[in-house]
Amino acid sequence: MTGTSVVTVLHNSADDLAACLDAVPAEMELVVVDNGSSDGGAEIARAARPDAKVILSAENRGFGAGCNRGAREGAGEVMIFLNPDTRALPGALERLAAAAAAEPDSIFGPALQDARGRPRVNARRRSHVWHEVAELLPAARRWRPAGLSRDRPAGHRVYSDGGSVDYLQGACLAVARRTLEAVGGFDETFFIYSEEEDLCERIARRGGRCVYDPLACVRHIGETSSSKTGDFATFHLYRSRVMLYRKRGERSGRASAALLALAVRLTALWDAVPLGRAARGAAWRRAALAGLRSGLRADVRPPEPWCA
Repeated sequence: MTGTSVVTVLHNSADDLAACLDAVPAEMELVVVDNGSSDGGAEIARAARPDAKVILSAENRGFGAGCNRGAREGAGEVMIFLNPDTRALPGALERLAAAAAAEPDSIFGPALQDARGRPRVNARRRSHVWHEVAELLPAARRWRPAGLSRDRPAGHRVYSDGGSVDYLQGACLAVARRTLEAVGGFDETFFIYSEEEDLCERIARRGGRCVYDPLACVRHIGETSSSKTGDFATFHLYRSRVMLYRKRGERSGRASAALLALAVRLTALWDAVPLGRAARGAAWRRAALAGLRSGLRADVRPPEPWCA
């Protein structure tokens, strides 16, 4: 579809890249931003799509920064942000692009599948600190009420009928350029995690919707970027959560950080009891607490609108 740019951001995520790019319709402009990779992702992109605009960055400045750079370089009136570990099924990107063009004040996301083509529950509720606590604490994980789950349950009608949700997962998002410019793009103070929810919230505050489309299907292989593994990812997960809650209110953000710190410490104590399970260890606890502290110090001013 003319007028659509697909932006893919890489950081040592070459494993599934060729399959991802092969599934992008030839008529869509493809912009690949390589955030300081060392695994040859840029060369794979050029081989898979010789027409792609490949942008090399000397350092990894994060997912949101990479998306913003790709969007600025792209020429489309509709921008689709597509993770390199995805594979769009036939017609999915065209459908999302058409929806974003028809309703340019809103943002759209597809139904996600796992590597075997099984549907994932990814129609998300607005994040709350109790989601993190329920995911951390062993007893809460076991007996968690449906209302404390971040995703709507598999039987929810949105998975069959589609419609508005609180926010969409960042594996694949479609939004009109004019709306992206008006809200200032992704907030680059989020390195990874929570940047898509923050973007959806800013679009919603302008009167737009976050729309889940079950007829646009994208297979999401998993988190293959080396940025999303180990203690580095743990640090940024908790940093981003605190930043998100602080953007909603300074006092509530600090209270959320204190509650999360308590839950992290309780989880670490539970993991220290030798019951034959895999413990996350002291390094995980240190990374999580360091992320919480960093999130409390971060500048959380909203990004400025881009110049058109």
